Amino acid sequence: MSTASNKALCDTLRTKLALTLKPLELELGIKLNVGNMRYSENDIDIKLEALTPNRDGEILTKEAEALLSKSLLLPWLNDIVKSTFEIDGSEYKLTGYNYRARKNPFQAIAVSGPSKGRTVVFGELFLRKQHNLPVS
Repeated sequence: MSTASNKALCDTLRTKLALTLKPLELELGIKLNVGNMRYSENDIDIKLEALTPNRDGEILTKEAEALLSKSLLLPWLNDIVKSTFEIDGSEYKLTGYNYRARKNPFQAIAVSGPSKGRTVVFGELFLRKQHNLPVS
C-alpha cells in the first residue's frame, strides 16, 4: 500500500472504530478515545485511551483534570472555568490545560456559533485579555 492510501485508511479506521466502540463505552461506563495513528507501508499503530469515572462519577481527560487543578492555584481562573467567552462570533468554553504546552496551554471548544465543535488553544495572556483581567 502507498503512504497516501494508508492515510485514507487511517481516516476510515478512526471513524469506524469510534462507531464500533460506542456500545462498549455504554456497556462499561467509560469513554474510549482513538488517539494518534502512525503508519508505514505495512502497518498502522493506533493509540486507544480509556477514560474511567472519577470519585464523583465524572469522566475527565488529563487536560480537564489539569485545568481544575490549575484553577485551584489561580483564583482568577476559577470563575473563567465555569463561564463561556466569545471569539469571532462563537461562544467558547474552557476544556483543558496542557502543562507541556508552554506558549498555549489552555484548550477550549466552541459550543455555539459558526465554529461550533472547533477546538482552539491559547496562552494565559489571551485568556486574561478576553476576560478584561489585569495582565501580569
